[in-house]
Amino acid sequence: MSIKIMLDAGHHGNYNRSPVLESYYESHAMWKLHLFLKEELESYGFTVLTTREDMEKDLPVLDRGMAAKGCDVFLSLHSNACDTESVDRVEIYIPSVGKEKDDRGLLLGKALAMAAASCMGVQTHAVKTKESKVYPNTEYYGVMRGACKVGVPLYFILEHSFHTNLRAAKWLSVEENLRKLAKEEALVFYRFFTICPKGDLTGDGKADDEDLALLKKAILQKEELTKEQKETADMNDDGLANGLDYLILKALLED
Repeated sequence: MSIKIMLDAGHHGNYNRSPVLESYYESHAMWKLHLFLKEELESYGFTVLTTREDMEKDLPVLDRGMAAKGCDVFLSLHSNACDTESVDRVEIYIPSVGKEKDDRGLLLGKALAMAAASCMGVQTHAVKTKESKVYPNTEYYGVMRGACKVGVPLYFILEHSFHTNLRAAKWLSVEENLRKLAKEEALVFYRFFTICPKGDLTGDGKADDEDLALLKKAILQKEELTKEQKETADMNDDGLANGLDYLILKALLED
C-alpha cells in the first residue's frame, strides 16, 4: 500500500501525570499506544513512521509535525486534562485551514473519534479545529502547524479522553485496552483508504457523479442499496443513508 502515516506519541519521559491516578502518565500510555497502532497499521499494508525512536527523547512540537513531510497522514496521540474531574470524552482536532478542513479531514477525523469513544465506552466525542491567532491561516497547535507547513494533507491530534478523569485514567492504564484501541483506530484507516471509500457505491474505487446518482435513486426509493452500499453512502457515520449524506457527497464532488 502506498499510504504513508506518521505517528506521534504525545510527550516524552515521565510527562503529564494524572492527578487522580498517580501511576498514570500520558507519555507512557501514548508511547505504548502508538507502537501498538504502528503494528496494526503495518498489518494492513500501510507504511508507518514515528516522530521519535526513544520515549525519553524530547523533540520540539513544530519539528515533530514537520517530520511528516511526504506522508499522507500525521496523527498525534494524547490524553487530555482539565480542571473538572467528571469530564470524560474523546476529542479530535482536525485541519482548520486549506481544502481538507471541510471534507476528508472531517470525515476521517470524525471516524477516528467515534471509534476511540466507542472502544473506551465514552458516550460523547468532539471534533474541533483551532486556528492560530498569531500565525494567520495556519494551525494553533505546533505539531499540526508543522505538518501543515510541509504539505501533509491530513493531520490530527486525537485526545483519548481526559486523564484527569479517574475512569479514563484507569482504562488507559490497561495494556489490553490500548491494544483494542489500536485495532479499532487502524481499522478506521483501512476502511477509509481501501476497502470502502466513502461515497463509492459502485465499488470502482472512487466517489463520482455515478455514485451520487445512485444514492439519489435510493433516497427516492427507485433503487435498493445493499448493506455494504448503505454503509459506504453513510457519509457522516450516523448509521443512515439519507438526504444529508447526499448533500455531503455532492459538496465533496463539487469541491
